[in-house]
Amino acid sequence: IAFLYFTSHGSKEHELSVNFWPLKLNQITPISLKKMFDDAGIKWRVIVVSACYSGGYIEPLKDEHTLIMTASDANNTSFGCGSESDFTYFGKAMFDEELRKTYSFTQAFEQAKLSILKREKTDNFEPSNPQIFAGDKIASKLKELEFRLAQTPLPQTAGEHLHEK
Repeated sequence: IAFLYFTSHGSKEHELSVNFWPLKLNQITPISLKKMFDDAGIKWRVIVVSACYSGGYIEPLKDEHTLIMTASDANNTSFGCGSESDFTYFGKAMFDEELRKTYSFTQAFEQAKLSILKREKTDNFEPSNPQIFAGDKIASKLKELEFRLAQTPLPQTAGEHLHEK
């Protein structure tokens, strides 16, 4: 299973910014990303896009072998990007908080979505409305992976080790 996590600025045209002066790079669109996966023969895909308007990536990328999670819907911004941030709101909730508690991407996503909404309300931001799509075949494959991983305890964070004796 290929896992790809993008964090960048997104546009209303559903392009991810990949500006890296002095290089002249093409912005990443959902169509170009799908073509890259298809051309590489990568069938099983977990794609996470943490960017404004990232929900625009779901329709062009969705198929039975793909799980797609986005930080916002196709018409809204997401929050927390910038040079002062270690994580976006989505990245923090999904990867630094919820995936520490479960091996399930979908379960972590649903909890992260609630956490993000609470944080956005506290900050008086318009809800970003994170999105998820899981094709039937990838959902089955990920369930198998979750079962295998569940045989081993979740790793502890560094802070948890300090309180054990």
